[in-house]
Amino acid sequence: QSFRRVRAEKGEGEEKPTATMNNPMYNAILKWSIAQTDTSDANRTPPAPMDPEKKAFLDKVMADMMEDEGKTMRELIEQMQGPEENLLDVERKEEAMEDLLDRIDKIDNAINLHALKGLVPAIKLAATSKHGGVRSRAADIVAVAVKNNEKCQQWAMEGGALQTMLALHLGIVAGEGGEAAGVGEVEKVKALSAISGLVQNFAPAEKEFLEADGMQALREDLAPASAPKLKMKAAFFLQWLLRDSAPARAIAVKETLVPHLAIAASDLQHPDLGENASLALAELLKHDAPAVKAALPAGVGEGLRARIAELEKEGEFGADAAKCARALISDLGL
Repeated sequence: QSFRRVRAEKGEGEEKPTATMNNPMYNAILKWSIAQTDTSDANRTPPAPMDPEKKAFLDKVMADMMEDEGKTMRELIEQMQGPEENLLDVERKEEAMEDLLDRIDKIDNAINLHALKGLVPAIKLAATSKHGGVRSRAADIVAVAVKNNEKCQQWAMEGGALQTMLALHLGIVAGEGGEAAGVGEVEKVKALSAISGLVQNFAPAEKEFLEADGMQALREDLAPASAPKLKMKAAFFLQWLLRDSAPARAIAVKETLVPHLAIAASDLQHPDLGENASLALAELLKHDAPAVKAALPAGVGEGLRARIAELEKEGEFGADAAKCARALISDLGL
């Protein structure tokens, strides 16, 4: 069965069935498929070839389902652009956006999101909605749509997505009357996910991101006082960006990301943060080892060794991360 994970402001929420699961045609096809492929009975007679009439029926059902999907997406996009005059309006809008998120996980539907004129409105909602839940879901829609999807990356860039997400990530939103609205941690994390999806493997977005002081923003995300989820997302972003982009590596050294990365690499409470920060540091070492070593804060070696000791307690589950941390200590000469 397929499930939709509720993307709530307080973190990971409960899992709910998707709309597809409640579609009678889908369930009928699923039952028929299971019956045709059941291998639990060794003496079972192989299924007979499908006769033309059944095949024609199945083709029609599948076509109707595809038409229903497009119709449903149009309705959800319309609901996404509805009013926000009261809490009930906002709740309905957020539910529609959740349903839309579930559907655009499929690359064809992500492309259809733009064709049905839903991508640009989502970008605008991230910039203008007065409600954090709507803004975070709008950023999430952009993040899902553009991930590994060059067409959607291009369309989103043309719709001003990068500048919008950079502003949201920095906590800048134009509320009613042009006043600044408060932006929470979840929104900033979702905005960073969207930025990452826009930039990865898309040179125009990477160039604009670097020119817009994006690396400086990531440095602030990694600051010790920053929220853990934001630090983890920034470290993940940096580990592949520094691997793939020479300009990003040069800026990272110049803008002194090294101290924050080194402290994050020693983090004992968040394994993913420590691992991704270690990978990012390793990429910088390949670029300019003397500058990286000169920028290390005091106590990094002790911090990395403490992290290795904790990883070793996890046995085989922590073995790869511990190996990465040992290699980093060696490369740093600590």
